[in-house]
Amino acid sequence: MSERTEPGLLKALTRYWFMSLVIVVGFTALSAAIAWGSNAQVQVRATIGLSAPRANNVLYDGVQGDASLARYTTQRSRFVTSDAVIGAVAAELGRDDLTALRKDIIATPSSNSNVITVLVNADNDESAVALAQSVVDSYRSETARQVDELTDAAIASLTES
Repeated sequence: MSERTEPGLLKALTRYWFMSLVIVVGFTALSAAIAWGSNAQVQVRATIGLSAPRANNVLYDGVQGDASLARYTTQRSRFVTSDAVIGAVAAELGRDDLTALRKDIIATPSSNSNVITVLVNADNDESAVALAQSVVDSYRSETARQVDELTDAAIASLTES
């Protein structure tokens, strides 16, 4: 009986090994085809360090302690993807679709410090770096413009009264 069992067992093990190999090779080829054919994106990370606002700051009045700093950092991280900043980035890079551009930019505030992490996605290294730099530069210039507008409004209000 053992002579009849061994060739049958050997045949079954050979078939099992062959089918396992086919499955592994098939999934490897499929994965490679998907990776090669997909729009693989490059991610670049940039950080924006905020200085803690003073009590008379026009952007965020009266920051006191860690909780207020966390709220301020969250507020400023939302400004990174605001229409003002995204519009400035789009104008600089010549992009028309603000919705698609906004999807390529993720701004995350730190919960325990004054740092905003900006993660951008692009098709290649050069585009990703250019996008990250444009976001940081546009954030800086739009923040300065916002501070100037709020300061001018405060001065105008004081002048009227």
